[in-house]
Formats: sequence, structure tokens, C-alpha cells
Amino acid sequence: MAKQQKDLVSNTTAKILVVLIVVVVIAVIYKIYQASKKASSVLGDIAGSQIIAAQTGISVPRQQVCTEVAQSVRSACTIVPWVEKIVWVTDEDVVVALNRLIGPSEASLASVNFKELTGKSLKTDVVDSGFMVDNSRAAIKADVKQGLK
Repeated sequence: MAKQQKDLVSNTTAKILVVLIVVVVIAVIYKIYQASKKASSVLGDIAGSQIIAAQTGISVPRQQVCTEVAQSVRSACTIVPWVEKIVWVTDEDVVVALNRLIGPSEASLASVNFKELTGKSLKTDVVDSGFMVDNSRAAIKADVKQGLK
């Protein structure tokens, strides 16, 4: 009787250890999968940046500025959730952000980034929409304004 109980305990202990080992192996495999997925995403971003640089002539650091400008303009807009309608634009913040850009090609890239963030046109829905006063619109560099989409 004591031997049967001892065998039962050792069998149960062995099963629990096997389950724990399987869980640990699955967790390690999942972590490796996550790390490889993140690495491939980073490599894709690097490759994408290099392609954009080759096509537009905008260096990778300036591409980051274009992305930051799009995010800053998005932050300067008050957008009603669910209907995604712009109801207010802080002119000064938009002007400061856009004037960080150098030339129409960067303005074009910032417009594409803004469109990806909001689904809105930077030129039509923000700058030329009537939310900004004429003085603010005039304060945006002419070559930047020319490149907006």
C-alpha cells in the first residue's frame, strides 16, 4: 500500500514537471518569435527609409523630422472622435511645425505621414480649410506650402 502511494506521488510529480517544462519551452519559443518579429519590423523600416531616401532625396534623419512634423500638426488639431472631423486648429503650432520642413519634397512627405495618421489632407483639411487665419497661413514658408498635399 505504501509503495502504491509512493508510486502515485512520483507519477504525479513527474507529470507536473513535464507540464512545467512544456510551458517554459512554449514561453521561450514565443519570446524568440516576438524578438524576430520586432527585428524584421525594424529591418523593414530601415529598408523603407532607404527606399524613400533614394526616391525623394530626403535623408533618413530628415524623414524622421517629417514624421515628427505630421505628429505635431495632428496634435495641433482638435478632431472629434468617431466622426473624425477637425473642429479646431491651433495656428501657431501648425506654423511652427511646418516651418521645420526644408522644401516642397519634405512638405509632401509630411503630408503623406499626416494622411496616414488622420486620413485627412494636410493642405485641404488644415491649412486651406478656413481654420487658420490669413496671417498664420502667410507665415508658412512658400516652398513648404507649395509641397503640401
